[in-house]
Amino acid sequence: MKKNIFIGVLIIFIVYILAAWGASSVLNFNDQQIKGVIFSGILATLDIFLALIIIILPINKDIRFFIKIFLTSIIVRFLVMLAIIFTLIKFIQVDIFVFLASLFILYFVYQIWEVFILHSNINKGKS
Repeated sequence: MKKNIFIGVLIIFIVYILAAWGASSVLNFNDQQIKGVIFSGILATLDIFLALIIIILPINKDIRFFIKIFLTSIIVRFLVMLAIIFTLIKFIQVDIFVFLASLFILYFVYQIWEVFILHSNINKGKS
């Protein structure tokens, strides 16, 4: 089960890489735009890996403990992502629009995957 969760993330990331490669070829991205796509992919993927680890570890514990850990992790991950985003924009030459747009797209897809994992684990616990 845990292996399938991370294989799903890997598949999403591979599709993202292929789509980004295709878009950068067709749209003739410059170095700043390519860096933006790369950094956004790395940031969103690290965030989802951390989220899935946080989901997997306490999933079979008491529901109140799980919710407390899960909601706290959302806040901490969000604040860490904001700090990293501001740092990247401030100190590394990335195209801000490409970086934020690709980060938003991949983050949104990963959030759908996270909800799917949560839903399947909750339903598994009921049966």
